[in-house]
Amino acid sequence: MTAISFNLLLYTMIFRFQASRTSLFQPIASLLNNMILHSQLSDSELRSKIRKQEIRLGGNKNLKIYGLLKCTSGKRMKKENRVFFADESEALQNGYRPCGHCMRESYKQWKSQHLCWKVEGNFM
Repeated sequence: MTAISFNLLLYTMIFRFQASRTSLFQPIASLLNNMILHSQLSDSELRSKIRKQEIRLGGNKNLKIYGLLKCTSGKRMKKENRVFFADESEALQNGYRPCGHCMRESYKQWKSQHLCWKVEGNFM
């Protein structure tokens, strides 16, 4: 492989990675419009939204991971780090990835889409 083709490959990978990180390019205000912060809900409001199915998924705003409400990993996080989403597309729009425990198939699919290339058995 020549130096020029290697550099072109490297720049292509960097561009793909940056383009896939939608959260870097969206204004913060638009991200906060969709998701609901747990710290801003009372227990009764939360139960009501879950019953009405306005909330179907929970996420960790620090780790940018979302999963099912019944996930044991999600239940262990601090209330101030928890956010809620109506559906999977909303979570993905906000730059979150599926949980590897409770959403294994979605996680595998997400991971395969975000792996740019493999070099001699090592992922980069």
